[in-house]
Amino acid sequence: QTGSFYLELGEEYFKTPWGVGSLLWDGTAHYVLQVLISLSSLRMIECTGMKLFWCGSIINSMPVLLMGAAIGVYSGKIHAATAFNYPYVLVPISIAFNVFLSAPKAGPNVRINTVLELLFAGGNLVIFGFHALRCMSVLGSRASISQNWIAYYEPELGDDFARPQVMQNFFCFSYWHIFAVYESVHRILTGYASRGFGSKAHHAAIFFAGCFSQSQFCYMLTLNFDWESYSLLPKDRGFPRLENDFALLLNIAMVFLPIAQAIVWTDAAKKTKQA
Repeated sequence: QTGSFYLELGEEYFKTPWGVGSLLWDGTAHYVLQVLISLSSLRMIECTGMKLFWCGSIINSMPVLLMGAAIGVYSGKIHAATAFNYPYVLVPISIAFNVFLSAPKAGPNVRINTVLELLFAGGNLVIFGFHALRCMSVLGSRASISQNWIAYYEPELGDDFARPQVMQNFFCFSYWHIFAVYESVHRILTGYASRGFGSKAHHAAIFFAGCFSQSQFCYMLTLNFDWESYSLLPKDRGFPRLENDFALLLNIAMVFLPIAQAIVWTDAAKKTKQA
């Protein structure tokens, strides 16, 4: 009864599949990370990676959840309880700023794996094009390629709850993939991380790995959710409900590409400090 009371008079948009996914991610990934960060902090153990992943995940979840609520089918039922989300995001924002501003600039890396950097650059170009296409699709472009994509490949992007639409606009204009391509090309040509923000590229990769992990978890959950009965789809419907294997592979790559970059670039940064 307490739960239903809050959904009716508090944040009603949590009834949506995306809302369920956000709460499930909060109660699992976010909770485990917060416990590990707290324990590491009490024991004075370095945990920058966990902090940035957690910060990226929470910061990414708020615009999609709240802006989707503002323009989706529950936009006329927003209550004062929504304001509770804003203090919730201030802590990770302050932690992320502190990490990025205090991180030392890296010098020349010990070794650059050219093959991996080429794969990163190519992968990010493909994913950025994927974001642009999906952004065109959810914004109602009349181009045949975007209309065919949302009609035959990812019909879930057109749901009435608006979260996927907001997600695509948020990702397309974050420009992470463009920065990642520049950083990979710079490393290939010069053998070290670019100056300025690029010297903290491994931190940015961890941050955006958290962003993409949270959003893709919520999005993939909506593919296996019956929006009308508010329950998981029968097993014979299969998982996921993407209409094409190519679209499925691109959605999976969106998660693993920044995670792989975070691992490789963090390892290079550690070798730089040891050199």
